[in-house]
Amino acid sequence: MVWTMNILWSRYSALLYTAALGTISLYFASNSIWVQLICFASFGLFFIGLYDFFQKRRPVLANFPLIGRFRFFFESIRPELRQYF
Repeated sequence: MVWTMNILWSRYSALLYTAALGTISLYFASNSIWVQLICFASFGLFFIGLYDFFQKRRPVLANFPLIGRFRFFFESIRPELRQYF
């Protein structure tokens, strides 16, 4: 039970959730164009996360795939946010 909670709430959980959402939406993809869009988007995020996981240049992205990209995004808009605070 403890190891399942570690998998569900670990640093790699974004990969798990995008893979699960992609697989579930792939099953229902023939029903609607919106479900197909969700399928393509979730598998796209999953493959970006796999790329982040296997690259070796940035340790933040390797240790926190997908979530580490938020750090770099907020780092890029830091000067604009600092002028308001």
